[in-house]
Amino acid sequence: MTTRKLFARLRIRFAIHLARDINYYESGDVNRFDRMVDSRGKVTATCATHIKNIKGIVFDTDVNQYYPATCHMLANWLQKRN
Repeated sequence: MTTRKLFARLRIRFAIHLARDINYYESGDVNRFDRMVDSRGKVTATCATHIKNIKGIVFDTDVNQYYPATCHMLANWLQKRN
């Protein structure tokens, strides 16, 4: 496995986990993002930042090259959210 493919795999898995966090949040886990804090206790994650990160991953050329079906699925998921 090449380094590019490895990083693409890591990024697509990360995008899937971000989408799962959003789904849990919308299903009633209202404290989901409150638990994501820095060393000072400041909340570092929001639904908007998760969506921004997913978009950046889904439209990355390396990720699209190696995982087109998953990128397509996440792009459709994003489109349904708007």
